[in-house]
Amino acid sequence: MYKLDLDTALVLNDVKSIKIKDNIKNILPDVLAHQIDSQILSRYFKQLDLNSTHKVSWDAFVDWTYAEGKSTITRKYRDLGSLVALEMAQFTKRTGVYPNVIICDSISFGILSASNRFRPVDKTDDVDYSGVPRKVGYFNGVAKVFVTNVMNSVENQGRIVLTYKGPSEAQAAAVYTPFIPVTLRTVQGAENNMVITNNAYSMAGFAITNSDLISGIYVNNINLPE
Repeated sequence: MYKLDLDTALVLNDVKSIKIKDNIKNILPDVLAHQIDSQILSRYFKQLDLNSTHKVSWDAFVDWTYAEGKSTITRKYRDLGSLVALEMAQFTKRTGVYPNVIICDSISFGILSASNRFRPVDKTDDVDYSGVPRKVGYFNGVAKVFVTNVMNSVENQGRIVLTYKGPSEAQAAAVYTPFIPVTLRTVQGAENNMVITNNAYSMAGFAITNSDLISGIYVNNINLPE
């Protein structure tokens, strides 16, 4: 069950003299869909916490002391894009399919977007919504890249999820039902001089059905030393 607070929307619509109930089919689907998308994508990140999920780490910390004319780095890879590309190959070797979806939190996307393997969406793509989650581009010419507002409790650490979505629900890491707007409810509370709260409720179902089609990368020490 998902709840969306509509108080702000109602105020705006009252000012514009638009009846929200008359426009609910135009207003709610996009807002509720993005709210549910955020919840669903957060489940992919939670999957990375399981020991059974394949994952690797990349470290952004650079020691700016020079040895033999080259800067040293705490891990083997100098750019995150190289590791992501290699992990996509490892994903294919392990599962038999090439990952075509990459999900990033905002902090890891900031680094991945600098890779020469990343191509942002252009004006030919139909992306009207500027918030998150949203599709932001493509990686290695194959995988769609999505950025979400899922926050990591570990400081200076981002996370990236690699997964695969085939032509049917059976060829995916997870399945979920389309959202269903079910009710618009007004509640009068006893607090704060009988404040009226307007909420819309929607229902959706989600389940991980093939966890082998999920792998991850932890992006550590993102804040470089000054």
